[in-house]
Amino acid sequence: MPHARKNPSSDEELRFVSELRPPLVFETILETTFGLARDGKSTKQGIPKNPLQLAVLADETRGMFYSSRVPVAVQEGFLTLLALLASVGRLLGYKARYPEYSGPEEPPQTEARPSATVSEAMKGGALATTALLTFVVLLLIRRRSRSSGR
Repeated sequence: MPHARKNPSSDEELRFVSELRPPLVFETILETTFGLARDGKSTKQGIPKNPLQLAVLADETRGMFYSSRVPVAVQEGFLTLLALLASVGRLLGYKARYPEYSGPEEPPQTEARPSATVSEAMKGGALATTALLTFVVLLLIRRRSRSSGR
C-alpha cells in the first residue's frame, strides 16, 4: 500500500521508529552506509560520494522500496538503467557489503525478496541496453547534423 511519512511541524523534531523482520539485506545496507559515512566517503546527508558505490547499494535494495510520488513503472525503468551502472561498479570492486562494516560474511540465507527469473533479467538487461544504445545513437546523429551544418 503506498504511503508516505511527513513531519507536519517545522518547529518540532520528528522521530520515527521502524522494525523490519527479517532485516535480510537491508541491515547490511545500513551497516555499509553508516560505515562509508564514518570513513568520510559520504555526503553530509549520508549519500555515498562515489556514484558507482551508490549504484551498487541502490541495486541491492531493488524491489524493496518505491517512492509513492513516482509511478512504479518509471522507477523500474530507472532502476534497470542503474543496474547497468551497478554492474560496472561491481566489476571495479564496489560491494554492498564490506567485512570492515558488517563483520565476516555469513552463508547466504533464503530471502523473501522477489527474484527475477533468468529470462526476466535478460529482458530487463536487453531493454536497458537498447535504451542506452538508442540514446547514444541519437546523440551521435545530433552531433553529426550540427557539425555538417557549419
